[in-house]
Amino acid sequence: MSAAEVVVIVGAGLAGARAAETLRGNGFAGSIVMFGDEPTAPYHRPPLSKSLLVDEPEMSTLLVHPEGWYHDHDVELRLGRKIARVDVSSRRLQDVLGHSHRFDKLILTTGAAARTFEGSRSDAQSRVLVLRTLSDAARLRTQLATAQSVVVVGGGFIGAEVASGAVGLGHSVTILETAEGPFLRSLGGAASKILSSFYRSEGIVLVTSVNIASVCESEDSVTVTATDGRRWDADLVVMGIGAVPADELAADSGSRPETECRSTRTGVRPSRSSSLPAMSRTGSNPPWGATSAPNTGRTRRTTR
Repeated sequence: MSAAEVVVIVGAGLAGARAAETLRGNGFAGSIVMFGDEPTAPYHRPPLSKSLLVDEPEMSTLLVHPEGWYHDHDVELRLGRKIARVDVSSRRLQDVLGHSHRFDKLILTTGAAARTFEGSRSDAQSRVLVLRTLSDAARLRTQLATAQSVVVVGGGFIGAEVASGAVGLGHSVTILETAEGPFLRSLGGAASKILSSFYRSEGIVLVTSVNIASVCESEDSVTVTATDGRRWDADLVVMGIGAVPADELAADSGSRPETECRSTRTGVRPSRSSSLPAMSRTGSNPPWGATSAPNTGRTRRTTR
């Protein structure tokens, strides 16, 4: 790539930050422009389900790169600017405000979005929440301050950490898990039994082998109903049922599903090239529902 080229990165997450870092580290001297839906520079997501449920975050501890890194490395951040369309033939992007942006090379690092339950509300007053972004964490922290009872749907990492934080605040907490035990598929039966015992010793009500039929929100509570008719009422419901690829732009542009790069702690490792010459995709998770099998490097389809 020449110094006159413009590389646009769509997605201001970990993968986007590592892509910019890798380009500069490999000597690319052209323009780098990064678009992000959120108003915040790229940050690490794992802390969102930990201490941030209780305390206001110290942003400097969350950021992928220190404040000033993007200026120092001539990476232009355009935050709070959602991209609506990609036209690869003309090498133009269009944001939701209708503004057009040129690129020579395009890297899509749009990541994933929290999976939601069909029909649940998504407005600011909703008592059915997900946890994926800083704003999600802020909403959850605010509602946990007044809630007394919490139902967590999903016993994976997000569900377990939210439940732990909520019970630590003195709330009544119930985890509803589809499988016969938490982390059964990823850690096996022995570890699942140990975790089940630990949750219950902490005062968490763990309900397994439950499939959710509906989540109904009233003015002051939420009712979760299982397919077998069992019901749980709570002040607050947190959906920890996985994530779905944010692949709309890639699909709209015509990129094939098998195209991907993988982000690492030190940069971006390409695996397969895009079917479109001006575009590639990276992400901390592979696209179209594929996730990396632990310690194997293989990929598998996500079914949750």
